[in-house]
Amino acid sequence: MGNAEAKPTGRHKGSKHGNVTETVDKRVEQAFVRLAGSTSNSLTFGDLKGIFGESVAESLWNFLSDSKPYDAKLSFQEFSQHAVSLMGTSTDVYIMAFQPLLHLIKVCSEAAGAGAVAGDEQFIANLAKEMSASGSNAHAIITWKNAICPKFCHALQERILQECLGLNFPVTDYSSDILTPIQMWYVRCSLPSKYSVTGTSTKVNIATATQGISVNRFEANVFDYRGPTVTIFQLTDKSIFVLATEETWRHGSSRFGGPDTMLFQIAPKLERRESSSSIYCNFKIRSAAFGLSFEDVLKINKDMDNVEAAEVWGCASSNALEDQQKLRAWQNKQAEKHKKVPLPGNWDDNPDKTLLEMAGFQFSDEKRRMELDARQ
Repeated sequence: MGNAEAKPTGRHKGSKHGNVTETVDKRVEQAFVRLAGSTSNSLTFGDLKGIFGESVAESLWNFLSDSKPYDAKLSFQEFSQHAVSLMGTSTDVYIMAFQPLLHLIKVCSEAAGAGAVAGDEQFIANLAKEMSASGSNAHAIITWKNAICPKFCHALQERILQECLGLNFPVTDYSSDILTPIQMWYVRCSLPSKYSVTGTSTKVNIATATQGISVNRFEANVFDYRGPTVTIFQLTDKSIFVLATEETWRHGSSRFGGPDTMLFQIAPKLERRESSSSIYCNFKIRSAAFGLSFEDVLKINKDMDNVEAAEVWGCASSNALEDQQKLRAWQNKQAEKHKKVPLPGNWDDNPDKTLLEMAGFQFSDEKRRMELDARQ
């Protein structure tokens, strides 16, 4: 659970205590030179403030200097005592260094370019409450981070390493038409890497407050996509849910979803659930209940009329979208073909129709009207 420090890769420097030598990580020396100009110079709080801004600089100075006064100076040897821990593979040290909790949330989200906006107050309060549910001390928050939101401090670490070592990291876009940037950042930091939204990912708005949603539109954009998806629903009661599943969406009378299927409730409260075989989705099979749900938490009506807005992110490669479009074109072609071929018996009672409807086909009611006319 403790911070994993990087393995030293530097030179040995003589100590004042006889033959004892200490290893100086070359990255630490590089960082000090970038921040202070030379290892013979002193590092000041003003140096850090000019580079990182006041919020980050205050915590960073207190951590590196063991809380020296802001008008003090830090030598290279003093800087070396703690700097290497900021470069390790674990980000636990950032939880320790950037307390208190609300300050930690602020600097981590702002480092990601996902700072709070007007209206985020309740979400931030809910997030702080969840993070400190098992205790408000740093060790309890580290436990929460590692179990629930492992990428919480990644952007802050990247920001510091970028300035200290000149490393470049990709810029992440946390935009959404439903979630605010800080909400999207929290979700993305909590999801496994298979749900990463990259340059090849696809975002589709499947409903807006003015456009509305239909079952057909939902199917057309979500079903048959061969890869993980993250779907965001805003319901008419203003509650917001984020549903992530690695399995392909489909109609069925039983629940589906792999071991990394997750549901986040973002508003009005903040909750996270992870459960396999938790998604129920059926808008076609007449012998089963209609609707969409995740366990007993998220419930969407059979006409989706309680959905105000929705968007879906496809998290597979661009080939997944192309495959979905090809499959959709083939299905439409087959549907047109079956519309023209007369089938024996009562078509509504034909088991083939049920199977085709489960596959997403839609049929006109022309044959049913002809059958009704024949009976009259």
